[in-house]
Amino acid sequence: MVAQSLDDLVSLDPAEGFELSSLQAFTNIYQRLVQPDPDDPTVLVPTLATSWAAGPTPRSLVFSLRSDATFANGHPVRPEDVIFSLSRAVKLNRAPVFILNELGWRAASVDQSLSKIDAHRVRIDWSSNVGTAFVLSILTTPIASIVDAQEVTLRGFE
Repeated sequence: MVAQSLDDLVSLDPAEGFELSSLQAFTNIYQRLVQPDPDDPTVLVPTLATSWAAGPTPRSLVFSLRSDATFANGHPVRPEDVIFSLSRAVKLNRAPVFILNELGWRAASVDQSLSKIDAHRVRIDWSSNVGTAFVLSILTTPIASIVDAQEVTLRGFE
């Protein structure tokens, strides 16, 4: 049995929470495109993505999403959810946004960095002079958690 005080909890929204209790909870509540392998954290493994590949520019990646990935409510995980989640986090501009800002993403320009290719693929571009490994590591952080765009919009949490 483990007991922990939750008095530091500000939010369970991955675009806002940045304190110890919420960060620990995010791993159990949300998924990201990629995550460190539990057996070897130096290796990244696909989570909501099945794979990723270099995009058409040196500063882009294309992620293929798992066709069987769903949210807890049964909605499928779609490219639109990836785009919504990442752009929402940048536009909300809460404490953890500095992590995504490392990619050159800002509220006024993030929408141009995220695009749907088809029903199962999404393209992610960045303007910062950083490599693919850095971008992938940023996408393992809690602020890069993917949320159900339909559910968030329906409930008015934007």
